[in-house]
Amino acid sequence: MGWPCPRFVSFLLTGGLIAGTAAATLAAPPTIADTTVAPGPALAQTPPASTSPIGDVAAYRRQQDLLFQRMLRRPTDLDIILEFARVSTLAGDLEGAIMAYERLLVIDPNLPRIQFELAYLYHRLNSHDLARSYAEQALASPDLPADVRERAQPLLSEIDRGSGRRSWNGSLTLGARYQTNANAGPGGGTVRSLGQDTSLGSGQAGRHDWNAFLAGSARHVYGVGDADSSIESTASLYAARQVSIARLHFASLDARSGLRMRPFDSIETLSVRPHAIAGMSFLGDRRYASSGGVGLDVNWRPRPDLAFDTTAELRQRSYHDSSTNTGVSVMSALEPAIQAQARYSLTAETSVGLDLTYRFANARVGWWTLHDFGVGLSISTTLPASLSIGDRPGTVTLAGGRSWTNYRAPDPDIDPDATRRDRQWQGSLTLAMPLSTSWSLYSLLQSSYVASNLPNYTYRNLSAMVGVTYSFP
Repeated sequence: MGWPCPRFVSFLLTGGLIAGTAAATLAAPPTIADTTVAPGPALAQTPPASTSPIGDVAAYRRQQDLLFQRMLRRPTDLDIILEFARVSTLAGDLEGAIMAYERLLVIDPNLPRIQFELAYLYHRLNSHDLARSYAEQALASPDLPADVRERAQPLLSEIDRGSGRRSWNGSLTLGARYQTNANAGPGGGTVRSLGQDTSLGSGQAGRHDWNAFLAGSARHVYGVGDADSSIESTASLYAARQVSIARLHFASLDARSGLRMRPFDSIETLSVRPHAIAGMSFLGDRRYASSGGVGLDVNWRPRPDLAFDTTAELRQRSYHDSSTNTGVSVMSALEPAIQAQARYSLTAETSVGLDLTYRFANARVGWWTLHDFGVGLSISTTLPASLSIGDRPGTVTLAGGRSWTNYRAPDPDIDPDATRRDRQWQGSLTLAMPLSTSWSLYSLLQSSYVASNLPNYTYRNLSAMVGVTYSFP
């Protein structure tokens, strides 16, 4: 068997890269929004939990919470109101964006561009009468910019056709990553085989390496029925090419789609999304794992400064043997998992987060059957204008996490008398620096340490990452 442990690592990706994320939670426990559990050296190649600072909905919601507090302090600051409306739209809170734009019209009724934005948002909410009213007001104004006028006329035609509500957004991140232990090699001088400790072979030692990566995330929403229901689909992609260790080339794709709805009319800030899941991954340019299943998202915001997000999923994950990944099919498992996250805005600039995760993998053999528990804490704050590059403030995040992984039975090839127990610490420092509405810089420093009762699985890894993110539309 290969040495490093399988670990549940998220994207999107997730924001970060997938999924994820403006205020990264990289060192929080791995989320269940991943595509693959990566045993052996693949562990170090899975994407960090938050490598997409702009494309993660949870990150937009954190940013929205901070802007809301700033808006309460400075209710007539047009720049803050505009930024709140923009971020609310990206977070999927169209009602919040509408509230901000209409507040601007109270301050200054002669803003045809804002009227166009309101027409677009009301159209997405299937409120055609209000959408048409704002579109006609915008088109009637001689101050409407020419580029906006070119978009407003087709929008009015679409409103008249009574088209359904739909929207989409996403991000792409291109970057480089350095790791001191890219193959997650054992940190000590020995490994265990058949119950006996032996000297570590040269091919088993940890190796440093660089990679170039591309990560992306996308979210599409299509309104159905009333304004409270929509089909919400998300997808995340991560691909990394190593400089020296070609067998660690890694790629993964994950997708979810389901109906988001409000289950109770009396709780407007509570929504649920039952969804279907599909994913696949490749290691060393060979098919590595595929998965499918079902899940349920529950999102609740009881107050503007407090949010709860919970995801429960059940996946069937299958691993595929190949010439470079032999014997991995025994790890195939049915995997129930749950992740709960709470976010609280301490001030207009600072928020904290708590993550709890649990996963059970019922593999074909006992030594790959496991229970995994995780807890993580993070704190994010916006930088002062003097330390920011563009018009929008940057965000710095400090995060830490701890996980406990217990396996069911000993691996007879390693030690027939010892059942594996892993304990992992992880910490990270992340900086997301917007350059414009669409572009941002992203950098991350991360430290991981896994302590195991079997020397084969104890290792350390330090990594540094830098990337540039483009968010759209």
